[in-house]
Amino acid sequence: MSLAEVFQSEMSLSVQCCRHREFPEGVRALLVDKDGQPNWTYPDVASVEESFINELLSSAWSQNPLADLR
Repeated sequence: MSLAEVFQSEMSLSVQCCRHREFPEGVRALLVDKDGQPNWTYPDVASVEESFINELLSSAWSQNPLADLR
């Protein structure tokens, strides 16, 4: 991947991660309640559904806001 493609991909992945409950739950457990006990949707990596991974890796937009990077 070119550097521009890496930036585009990273931005999209970051946005997709923030759309799911895992991100705010991690923030809650680490920074808000500081209990270190996140209640994850999936109990372990093997339980993560392929559709969830595919959604995270899909583009967050029809045209990436960084599409004009070169």
